[in-house]
Amino acid sequence: MAIQYHQEMKDKDYPTKKPVRNPQQSNEQANPMGQLEKENPFPDPIGLTPRQRSALLRRHALHQKYDKAVALYAETDMPLKTIATECHVSAGGLGSYLRRYWRELVLHRHHIPLEGEDPHAIKIMSEGKPNVMSLARYKKAIDACLSLEDIELNVSQIARKHGVEGTGLANFMRIHEPEVIPWREKVRHWLGINDNTHRGATPACTKQYAEAVELYKKTDMTIPEIARACHVSPSGFKQHLRFYYKNILEQKRKKRSEAQARPEKKRGELSGNGRVYKPSPRTVDKYTEALSLYKDTALTLKEIAERTHVTAEGLRSYLHKWHIDLVRERAGLSGKAEGDIDLRKSKKRMKTVATKYEKAIESLRKHPRPIAHIAKEFGLHPETFREYLHKHEPKLANRQGMVQTSEEKRVSRQSKEKYAEAIRLYGTTTETLKDIATRLGLTYNSIGGYIRRNHPEVINAHSTLLMEKDEKSDITSK
Repeated sequence: MAIQYHQEMKDKDYPTKKPVRNPQQSNEQANPMGQLEKENPFPDPIGLTPRQRSALLRRHALHQKYDKAVALYAETDMPLKTIATECHVSAGGLGSYLRRYWRELVLHRHHIPLEGEDPHAIKIMSEGKPNVMSLARYKKAIDACLSLEDIELNVSQIARKHGVEGTGLANFMRIHEPEVIPWREKVRHWLGINDNTHRGATPACTKQYAEAVELYKKTDMTIPEIARACHVSPSGFKQHLRFYYKNILEQKRKKRSEAQARPEKKRGELSGNGRVYKPSPRTVDKYTEALSLYKDTALTLKEIAERTHVTAEGLRSYLHKWHIDLVRERAGLSGKAEGDIDLRKSKKRMKTVATKYEKAIESLRKHPRPIAHIAKEFGLHPETFREYLHKHEPKLANRQGMVQTSEEKRVSRQSKEKYAEAIRLYGTTTETLKDIATRLGLTYNSIGGYIRRNHPEVINAHSTLLMEKDEKSDITSK
């Protein structure tokens, strides 16, 4: 029947699947990707982009890799692990491949009918529900346990009678039919045929897992993490929870469902797979040094990556995923990250840029001088430095090259030096300002406006000299 079903599957047209070939053909392909390039199964004229063609080549190579394994899975009853060993592939990889590309075969092997439904919409195993094959295997034995005809037999005897293992049957009923064993014990006690054997968790077992159960109840640690912390067996602890703490498992299942429904994951919170959303210890160790440099220095991302021997893209991805607040801080953004923000558009004062101009700004504060001069001194672009000053140091930029007059007015140092001689002459002689400007090669309107705005005392001094000159002239004429 399996061979007939496999032949029907091969005759169907599934665009995502490659038809199964003769198993012997797979052994001849040591390098499927190289063979694909030689055969060129997807010639250029079909109009695919390079990325699409590469994806098709990889998928074709994948189908060739598992070709023999798929044939054995469809045409024999060999276990998946045995098939994987014989075909020299991993059992996990083969199982994932079958569930993705040959789900109909998987459903057929598990005796799950399709009934016109989408194969990918049918779950082979549901959380908290029994496996279809296991349920079929133990169904008759479970019915016998609930029957008064076999009430005198214990669970092990009923299991042997129906050709199943006693331990497997008892475990299955504890997990999926928890009311059966207590009912049998109660009825056997009423009938006086109970064997007075203790059933349930023994005191030693309860004590052994007590600390682990409390951790599982109060924290978001996974079962393997708790097992390592409490030095107990992970499988034994999991079985203990399934047998005697179904309420805790149900609460965890509900919590995982709520986490899965959340639109975005947050670090430190439970995710849909039951693990806390955080980077793995291996990833943390890999980027520890780089993260320290990113926090404490103004080195660029590329420089940090080169120093710590990691890739710049990997470091950037790690920082944006797990340390977005540090990225925002370096970009000059205050507050915690909320939602999706384009850092390229919203960045204000980056740490690296601030460090670049730090020495020049400090020197400018102590010794004011033209921006062009200090930019040349520190090897900076004058216009870029000037723009940075006006954006981030507006007060410093506004008083650049400014000096204070005797009237406590701030004037340009360059203008003061330019007009100094003209102001001295205008304030100490009776020569007209126009004559002074012409003699010194200055613009009359500019020097006049500058004196009126900033040196009214010079105008007064000049007027006084003119009045004294007029008085002397009057006295002489008399």
